Amino acid sequence: MTASQWFFLFATLAGGLGLFIFGMRMLTQGLQALAGARLRTLLSRLTKRKLSGAAAGTIIGALVMSGTSTVMLVGFINAGLLSLEAAIPVMIGNNLGTTLTLQLFAFNIGKYCYLAIAIGFFTNLISRNSTVRELGLMIIGIGLLFLGMNTMSLAVEPLKAGGYFENLLKFTDGSTVIGMLLGVLLGALVTATLQSSGATIGMMFALAHAGAFTSFNQVFPLVLGTHIGTTVVGLLASLGTNIEARRLAVSHLSFNIIGTIIAIVMFPLYAKVIPLMGDAMVRQIANSHTVVQLFTGIVILPFSTVFAAFVRKITPSSSEPVTLGHLEEDYLETPETAIVAVLQETRRMANLARKMVRQAMGFMVMRSSDKMNAVLQGEDSVDLLHSTITDYLFQLSQRPISRRQAVILQHLQRTVSEIERIGDHAEKLIEIVREKNERKVWFDDESLRLLVDLYQKADGILSLMVESLNPRNQSFEACGQAIIEAREEYEKLSSKIRARYIDRVLSREDDATHGIIHENITTVLDKIVSHSRNIATEEQSPHFKVKVTKLGQKTGGGDYVYQGKGAAGIDLSIFQTQELDRLDDGDMLKDSQD
Repeated sequence: MTASQWFFLFATLAGGLGLFIFGMRMLTQGLQALAGARLRTLLSRLTKRKLSGAAAGTIIGALVMSGTSTVMLVGFINAGLLSLEAAIPVMIGNNLGTTLTLQLFAFNIGKYCYLAIAIGFFTNLISRNSTVRELGLMIIGIGLLFLGMNTMSLAVEPLKAGGYFENLLKFTDGSTVIGMLLGVLLGALVTATLQSSGATIGMMFALAHAGAFTSFNQVFPLVLGTHIGTTVVGLLASLGTNIEARRLAVSHLSFNIIGTIIAIVMFPLYAKVIPLMGDAMVRQIANSHTVVQLFTGIVILPFSTVFAAFVRKITPSSSEPVTLGHLEEDYLETPETAIVAVLQETRRMANLARKMVRQAMGFMVMRSSDKMNAVLQGEDSVDLLHSTITDYLFQLSQRPISRRQAVILQHLQRTVSEIERIGDHAEKLIEIVREKNERKVWFDDESLRLLVDLYQKADGILSLMVESLNPRNQSFEACGQAIIEAREEYEKLSSKIRARYIDRVLSREDDATHGIIHENITTVLDKIVSHSRNIATEEQSPHFKVKVTKLGQKTGGGDYVYQGKGAAGIDLSIFQTQELDRLDDGDMLKDSQD
């Protein structure tokens, strides 16, 4: 072939791959938009048992692909909404669920790709219902998937006719040790580069349709390689997260490596059984993908707790795991207990936002990329907690509750929103510092010291805000007043620092660019303190309080009988003694110093 032919052939192949990956993303994003909140609820209900957790993971994996769902699980663990032990069965199910989705793509229905795109386009264009519009985008995504596969198949045919694939695929023969290892390595590298096992399997489907593969021995090692390569997505997503979230990414990698080793040992059996399940090479690829993940899951799922211990053993850390969330569905039966749980979860969210601000300022002073990544991951966790707490408040609001409880739910909702904004401002600080570094803006020592002093004042207010959300407080109003008084001191220092820097710009000690960056930083800190003040205002409401006598009282005003345990199984004595600390976040405040 001429150079021009080679160029257009690879352009067509790359374009088909691009269509396939873009279609997959459209499908995944549409499913996430439709099922996002339901997935959180599903996980909270089903992860208490291994089998139900794996079933939930299978459903999620089938909906949003394993790479995306692994990122989701990393986020849940980083936010303290899921433990490593609970997440591992879900991860095992994710791997299987993805293969089930790709089973559907293995059917030869690519000729309907344009019809799917047309239906999806007009559905999205005509409908005013957001759910129907999302469904239309998903249908477009499915059409693009098959169009991309068809395009890749057309591009591959000249290569097949020229014998190029025979020369390459002879090195990926699963019947030999070297061929098996080379095939696994090739599949892993391609998948890691594309960051999608679905995309690699899609390419393999296209090659199979074009007749590039001639035997099961060629495809099996490549399929195993995709299982290892796809773990790159979770590993990258875990950067900047807490140790337990990083351990889940390591669990994903370890699970697939173990599964690959088992599959290599069992290759003679797979080579006999899988071809019997379907003669077509496309079906053999899809079935290999499913059977290997299913068998590995069956082997490891009963020992998932031991597997979690193994992962902790190979990833030692002095860091304490993040405190798990307090929101239990059973608490909804006793509204006052649920309110206490929301307060504790809100307090945990507030501490995370405070930690993000600390890390953002650390990024400015020390220019540490680790702190920058931690803030970006923290923002995802704060957003997730905001959504989770809001969902829980809405569930509680639909129960028969007292007038005071109805009002405090409003206060808590506004409080959670204010904390979410503090997290946004921490992320904004990162953006400002990035711009500061790109423009090579460096403050003099005294200006930098004053900014740190201002931050410390703000951090003191954030500390008061975090502690003010402790349900042990006898008077939330007094806590709110302390925040407001601290804010008055902060404002004096903020005004002084602003005036000083204006003088520096006027005297040409610093230029206007320095002035803009300095003003942006102080403005963000001012806004963070302002949101804390807004929370204090909510706490000064006479309805913002916890009634110990109502703990354990069921929805609808059922009789309150103190027996040491509430209706939802919570120990009520903790609200009458120093044992209340059991619901506290342990080393939460200490962790914020890290």
